[in-house]
Amino acid sequence: MALVRVYCGLASADETVRSASAAQLTIAVVDDAGRLLGVHEISDDPGGYAVLGALLVERTSGFTGAAVAADSDDHTVTSLLTAVGRPLVVVDDDSADDFA
Repeated sequence: MALVRVYCGLASADETVRSASAAQLTIAVVDDAGRLLGVHEISDDPGGYAVLGALLVERTSGFTGAAVAADSDDHTVTSLLTAVGRPLVVVDDDSADDFA
């Protein structure tokens, strides 16, 4: 399987929709052409971070081979990405709404 440049987006449900005990993030992975390679739900905890890492390793040449963007930096997964020095783009709600 040829590896292509991939991009990963992380999004969470609105605070009023999700329950505190079941914090989930939706991951979407696309390639350079904008083709959807996968959509997954992960937990917002170290286990979810491990699932994200495995998914990115599967789709790229390594965990650092994909650009990652998130809708908030107020998640455990985004904190772990930042802690290991992974570049992460966080988009504020107003900017994201412009493209929705």
